[in-house]
Amino acid sequence: MASLQLLDRAVIRTTAKFAGSFLLMAGLAATAHADATWVGGTSQDWNTAANWSTSPTNPSGNFIINTATDGVFPILTGASTFAPVDVIIGTGAGKTGRLDLNNATLGTGPNNTGGTNWLLMGINGGTATLNIGAGSTFLGKVHMLRTTVSSTATINVSGTLTSPLETVISDGQNNQPAVKGTMNVNSGGVVNSEGDLILAWAGNSSTFGELNIAAGATVNVASTVERWLIMNQWDSVQARLNINGGALNLNANTDIRFNTGNCIGPGTLTLNSGSLTGGATSVIDLDRSVNNGAVNNTVNLNGGTLTIGQFISGIAAGTRTINFNGTTVKSAAAGTFITAPPPPPLTSRPAEPSSIPTASISPSPRPSPPTPSPPAAA
Repeated sequence: MASLQLLDRAVIRTTAKFAGSFLLMAGLAATAHADATWVGGTSQDWNTAANWSTSPTNPSGNFIINTATDGVFPILTGASTFAPVDVIIGTGAGKTGRLDLNNATLGTGPNNTGGTNWLLMGINGGTATLNIGAGSTFLGKVHMLRTTVSSTATINVSGTLTSPLETVISDGQNNQPAVKGTMNVNSGGVVNSEGDLILAWAGNSSTFGELNIAAGATVNVASTVERWLIMNQWDSVQARLNINGGALNLNANTDIRFNTGNCIGPGTLTLNSGSLTGGATSVIDLDRSVNNGAVNNTVNLNGGTLTIGQFISGIAAGTRTINFNGTTVKSAAAGTFITAPPPPPLTSRPAEPSSIPTASISPSPRPSPPTPSPPAAA
């Protein structure tokens, strides 16, 4: 097996992609509507009003699911009769929630169309599972583990999951919680993220976001507007991206970025089989961190086909390794494919852009990084 240590390349990207801002959980709670909590009073049928806390009236507002007990947790078959504002699974210390979709269609917001409404999972110490079965479709903005308390969430996709905005697998809101998010895209499953796809946002060193793409599965990031697949964003969170026979499509020249924000946590991208396909200007950036910390990132190319514009490293720090062990690697554009010049002097580093663009969302409050000094004159 051959390996390559990447060093440095400053990358300036000016594409403006931010539009909108995060809603705080407090903001969600302040929304003027009555919420409905699943009780499973008569059956597991999602479409039966008697199974919701608002019975005998139909459920409305946010739909909250805090049970995973066999024979009690909700199951939706067919189209949803009700239109939840947001779907919240597993919220509160020690609470566990589960929702299964079987040949079903469910979306957040008016008319179940998704829009800017949320799927929230594993909040404030909760544990959550969403199973999207074959022939099922879920529409909504996905934020797993949007919390300041250690929580766990899993989505298993055998149907179709479509987020019209961003998709966040592990969305801790500060550097304290150990939040653990996993998305498994199984054979026949499709995930469409129109905005950025973020594996791990923030948390402590035990926090991780993991995306597994099985044989026969497809994950699409963006359609016509360039986005980022962000491995890990803040603090010391871990990111794991495993392609085991499926297809990851980086449309509209979307990039993969390790260690954005101030993140110093490890990230691993493994292509065992299947395909990872980007455009002519798509890059895999093995270190974007403005902290220039001691990162430890790895790309394992064990099989399948990789098509990408370039491998780069925005910052010269830590360890960035590419292991070649059987993948067919194709350049999507003419020119230098792997850029690894000598690192700059220790007293200086390449300037970071004034903002790091991601799609449709703004970062959680973090101290602004110091403005880096310009490179020393040669």
